[in-house]
Amino acid sequence: MGKNKIEIGLKELLILFFSIVILIVSIVVKSDKLLIGVFVVWIMMMIYAFTDIYNHIVLFFYLSSFFVFLIGREICFVYFGLERYYTYLEPYNRFTFFLLIVSLVFILIGYIYSGCRYQFSMLLVKRNRLRDINTNNSDVHKVYSKICKIAFYICYIVSIISTMIQAIYIKNGGYLVSYMSENKSISPLFSYMTAFSSIALCLYLATNPTKKSALCALFFYEIYGVLTMLTGHRYTFIAISMTVIIYMCIRNRIEGGWITKKYIIAILVMVPFLIIFLLALDSIRVGGEFKFEGGGKSIIAFLDQQGGSINVIKRIFYYKDEIEDLHFTAFDNLRSVLFENAIVRNIFDIKVYSGNSVEHALYGHSLAHRLSYYEYGEMYLQGHGVGSCYIAELYHDFGMIGVMIGSFFYGYILKKINNIQFENYLGDGILIAMIYYVILAPRGNFDGFIGGIFSLYSVFGTLMICIVSKFVIWTRMRDQK
Repeated sequence: MGKNKIEIGLKELLILFFSIVILIVSIVVKSDKLLIGVFVVWIMMMIYAFTDIYNHIVLFFYLSSFFVFLIGREICFVYFGLERYYTYLEPYNRFTFFLLIVSLVFILIGYIYSGCRYQFSMLLVKRNRLRDINTNNSDVHKVYSKICKIAFYICYIVSIISTMIQAIYIKNGGYLVSYMSENKSISPLFSYMTAFSSIALCLYLATNPTKKSALCALFFYEIYGVLTMLTGHRYTFIAISMTVIIYMCIRNRIEGGWITKKYIIAILVMVPFLIIFLLALDSIRVGGEFKFEGGGKSIIAFLDQQGGSINVIKRIFYYKDEIEDLHFTAFDNLRSVLFENAIVRNIFDIKVYSGNSVEHALYGHSLAHRLSYYEYGEMYLQGHGVGSCYIAELYHDFGMIGVMIGSFFYGYILKKINNIQFENYLGDGILIAMIYYVILAPRGNFDGFIGGIFSLYSVFGTLMICIVSKFVIWTRMRDQK
């Protein structure tokens, strides 16, 4: 056992050493071939994650997302002759690749640091005593778990209805109309319940339910993810699928019997078909036609289609003067939660911008909307956008130190999620909920998880679950007396 720990420690030290060497070389040399350095660091981290997949499943999926959204398209440009739609000055490209290396290295540092803290804590904490507190047989556990389960299924039914209404709305008005205006056909209550359904599920999953009960809930959650594609939202389905797989791997690491060879084979077989389906969906939703051109070309087309997030980083240099008045874009969701919630908004009459509008682009605090407006102009008003990237937001707000600290934080969280032991209902529930947002961070906001997990409706819903659980337990104790 001790030997294995030494080997794992050596592996981590070696990958960290070579990654830092590549980082130092990229600073000194300033080569036009920095993309190779990015790819080498990514490959080393990917091998590290894959060789012990159950203990590094979250890192594995994060790196997969990192490749698809930030690396893959550039590799296709350089080595597979993919035609560029956008060209940027070489200094912009070099510095962008350098930022990618910095981000990967500090993700690794944060990841290793989090692992060391976890191992140290295990030496200090008597886990058996903690397990006794949160045992599946305790009345507190059963009540809380049941309330979370009921909350999920109630909200789930509402989310299915809302999704179907939205799908009909988009079918009648067109896909792009959903970006230009709010869907008034769905009541705010339904919208809040739909958003909270995933939080309720994560809180329930954190109670360590039985395999049968958990798989049933995950199955319905996956169905919801499939239905969201009717509204044109591809990434919701992808993030949900990753969350399901990660949770199953975490449970498999702890107790075994969750991931079988048949399950792994099924996933591997489905991946190529999923890529083709996503390509077709993207063509159909904008009114185009899809033509299958073979496996290799389909993969390149997929990477080309999904890899635009790297240009977000390049655009912060290109549009430097146009975005210099924007501040704290990396914490746009935090600002929205604190100052644009229904209570504060109504008290202080705060203007809230939504959709693709000139006002949102020029007077809002979103880097994605500002860049999209200057990049696309009228097409932005019709629903087109460039998206965001946590690296771009961090560098724009805080420079290189921001990318370092932010990436370190992500690395720390990735490992913390993977080390879930189901000993803290609320804390583990938050970590499970973070999977959805952290995995998509390469193409999303740095603090995207705050908007989803700590919004007013999420906090209220979680508080209600806790209150109802306490009330039920108190009632039972009173009756027993």
